Amino acid sequence: GQSSHVKKIQSMRIPVERLDKIMNLMGELAIGKIRLGQIVQTYKIEALEEVVFLLDRLISTLQDEVMQTRLLPVAYILDAFPRVVRDIARKQTKEVDFAIVGGEIELDRVVLDEISDPLLHLVRNAIDHGIESPADRARAKKNPRGKVTIQVSRQKGQIFIEVLDDGQGVDFQSVRKVALSKGLLDEEAAKEIDEKRILDLITRENNLDQNAA
Repeated sequence: GQSSHVKKIQSMRIPVERLDKIMNLMGELAIGKIRLGQIVQTYKIEALEEVVFLLDRLISTLQDEVMQTRLLPVAYILDAFPRVVRDIARKQTKEVDFAIVGGEIELDRVVLDEISDPLLHLVRNAIDHGIESPADRARAKKNPRGKVTIQVSRQKGQIFIEVLDDGQGVDFQSVRKVALSKGLLDEEAAKEIDEKRILDLITRENNLDQNAA
């Protein structure tokens, strides 16, 4: 016989623009709530105090719910990274294993949009400037295959995202030399530049290749 149960819709796709609009309305609602609370406090309108308390609780809960709808697992932006790592490693003739740890941890969509490119820069730099060629790794008695890991963790209410590699680290002298040859630094600046500035330079100039010199 026919099932008497009608399938219920469990999830829906909501356009980002609509979520953003709801978020903006929530902000305006929260401002209205604060203003109302101030009026009640100023004029000591006891009859409204309970209503303001209830509104405060409801609006806070509603804000939390709206924030939850904007959360996505970090894996959402990292899914394309393995292919990118393969492409970069192939061009560099390096062998690289790539791993993601903690990809299930959720972040706000806006934050994910912002961190995608910087993370890709860091991964690219780890392969370009950290991971050695298979021959160099073999000479150093290391596994010819290098490893790059994106590690996401939650610590004391904060989210940490780290890009780790088992390479040699940055050859600062070599990067300094290439920066000079590309005109990114002059002789005086090259003498004074510290390691943090060199790391900034690498991150900014993503095509800076220490093997080019």
